[in-house]
Amino acid sequence: MDTRKQPGRGLRLLLRLQNVTPLVLQTAVLQRLSPRQIALMAPHTEPHRLRVLIQALPVELLAQTARHLEPHSILDTWLHLPDNLHLQIAKALCRNSDFATAARYAECLAPQQLRNLILGLNDPLPVLRIGARFGDVPLLVQSLQGMSSSYLRTLTEVSIPNGHLPLSVSVLSGLPARRQADICRQLSPAVRSALEPELRQRSDELCRLLATNA
Repeated sequence: MDTRKQPGRGLRLLLRLQNVTPLVLQTAVLQRLSPRQIALMAPHTEPHRLRVLIQALPVELLAQTARHLEPHSILDTWLHLPDNLHLQIAKALCRNSDFATAARYAECLAPQQLRNLILGLNDPLPVLRIGARFGDVPLLVQSLQGMSSSYLRTLTEVSIPNGHLPLSVSVLSGLPARRQADICRQLSPAVRSALEPELRQRSDELCRLLATNA
């Protein structure tokens, strides 16, 4: 949805009344609007007030609204929301299988915020499904490379059977060769046989390490 579109007369009136309307009344009124109408109003709301309103609204409504809203139109607000709220919205979008919207919002986060989101999801499959829709793949790779070897091994075991070999290769190939080798040795045979040739093509040092410890 193009959120540069101007709100209609009724929504403009609501915007003008925001500064003199109690928060409880504002949230009650917003919950009577459609997600599309809320999305039209959001970019025209002062960032601090928008943050307060977002934190007062139900998460499911926020997730529905996110589908109609370009995250860059509320970027300052989005970046200054609590990590836990980023996580709750992402989980709501994943429950609705809306991984594309989850990706649009996730890739607007700073690397540490994205890392916290990935850890909070605590499930490799939605992480992969969101990651597969990322436009900013280097940001995702940077965030994942900061994870523990145990997490990366678990992610790799899930990624390859689910068709995400390229993402695993991008993440693991950016690690030091010794760490790559340690992860490869702990993978199941089927996953290792699919992944290892791709990594070997990118690192002579990895080839030597794996040959030495074969």
